[in-house]
Amino acid sequence: MEKIISLYLILTFTELFLCLVLSERINYSSRQTQRITNTEIRLDSVARDIAVFRLDILQIWEHLDQLNISCLKNCDSSSLPTVEINKSELSAKTDHEMRLYSAFKLEKKAVRNILHKIDNNVTNFQEQILAEMRALQESHASVKTKLNDKVPKIEKSSEGLKSLDKYTKSVLIKQEARIESLEKEMNRYKTAFETTKEELTSVKFTLMELEEFKEKVLNNLYKLSDCPSKWHKFSGSCYYFSTSTSNWTEANTNCRKEGAHLVEYDRIDEVEFVLGLVLSVEKAWSESKYAGFWAGGSDIDKEGDWIWSGSGKKVDTGFVNWYRPQPDDYRGKEDCMMSCIKLQGQWNDGWCPSKQRYVCEKTLLV
Repeated sequence: MEKIISLYLILTFTELFLCLVLSERINYSSRQTQRITNTEIRLDSVARDIAVFRLDILQIWEHLDQLNISCLKNCDSSSLPTVEINKSELSAKTDHEMRLYSAFKLEKKAVRNILHKIDNNVTNFQEQILAEMRALQESHASVKTKLNDKVPKIEKSSEGLKSLDKYTKSVLIKQEARIESLEKEMNRYKTAFETTKEELTSVKFTLMELEEFKEKVLNNLYKLSDCPSKWHKFSGSCYYFSTSTSNWTEANTNCRKEGAHLVEYDRIDEVEFVLGLVLSVEKAWSESKYAGFWAGGSDIDKEGDWIWSGSGKKVDTGFVNWYRPQPDDYRGKEDCMMSCIKLQGQWNDGWCPSKQRYVCEKTLLV
């Protein structure tokens, strides 16, 4: 594309140069023609001046002849047929008249010489002007011939340049259309590339998530193979019933140290499993219907807003197993959940600082 543009610019400058050369040739020819015309006008003016000057010379000759005749009449009363005067005939004249006559002859000769020189100078000037005019005409003819020889070539070159210019323009138009098409196609590919890039990024994150999920599954499968010692497996979780008593906060902390949390119930069969586990370990319980162990629910942060400590979920949005009318927040001091043995694991709100045994839950499947 750059080569085509460069060629087009070169052709354009070449055409401009040829046009300037032709214009300069034509201007030069015009100046030569004008110069010849001015010379012809000057020559005509000089010819007219020469003609007038010749008339003046003829008039001077006539005056000289009249003076000669007048002088002869004064010298001799008889009419003489010629201007020539013999010395023998002038011998009778006075010395004064002879001196006048001699002076007149000398003056006449001098005037004749001056007029002859002037006539020669005018003739030479006329010949010089004619020679210059002929030289200018020959130069004009030579320039005109050269121009006539050059004009067809220049016109032919101009036609060729015009044809080439037309072809170059058509090529440029096609190239511009092609470039525009390629730009549109490139934009489509760019859009497709960006879309593909986004999709690849999404796939990359999906693969990363799958890889993480794979690791978790493998870890969970490894964990599912068995629970730690003194832990009991049920439906993807391990449960531990403490051998000592703690308040609710300490119990929750102890569970977290084991990578677990206080038991969080999702369904009734889980309640039944945990209750069975506890009774299998400890059979001697108080006869109070509210005797039991700590579970993961509490409304310590906000009264009446019960939250599971492990997941952070609200208790009332999932499985609920309160022993009614619990929770009653007896004396405004009961904020922690207990599972009651005599009530088949139903829940009661207890006093958090009281020392109770507890059940920890460790979920295997994440």
